[in-house]
Amino acid sequence: MLRIIVGFLLASTLLFGCDDDDAGGSGQTSVIYTTAISVSENGAPPYVLNQAQIASSTYQGPTANLVINGKLNSGPVIRVTFSQSSPTVAGSNVTDVVEMYSETQGNATQTSGKTTRNATTNAVSGSFTGAFSNGTIVSGTISGLLLQ
Repeated sequence: MLRIIVGFLLASTLLFGCDDDDAGGSGQTSVIYTTAISVSENGAPPYVLNQAQIASSTYQGPTANLVINGKLNSGPVIRVTFSQSSPTVAGSNVTDVVEMYSETQGNATQTSGKTTRNATTNAVSGSFTGAFSNGTIVSGTISGLLLQ
């Protein structure tokens, strides 16, 4: 009987005595947000885009591409996608085509903008504007957004 109790206690200790937090974390990676992106909604004063992050970026190779996500003060999450019409038209390290998507409004009906990457510092600067079908206009600037 003593062997059964000792065996049970040993098994319980092994199964329930280990805590994932002792291993240095919960296994979740922290999300890094940037303050390099400011936006304005319908001409209001600009503010730093909430929870702004780089979803993807490529300025190497034949086509430049940058995708950023963030949350507007009015509530919806937006995604701004910058791409290059062609390296010969836009130039190296430059995007000149913008698409904007809002989780509540869908795709913007009119967009414009441009980004330029400084190859020495690997930082992007630029601006963008998008108009949605409900009349909402979102414009923004990117200042010294460091790419990984």
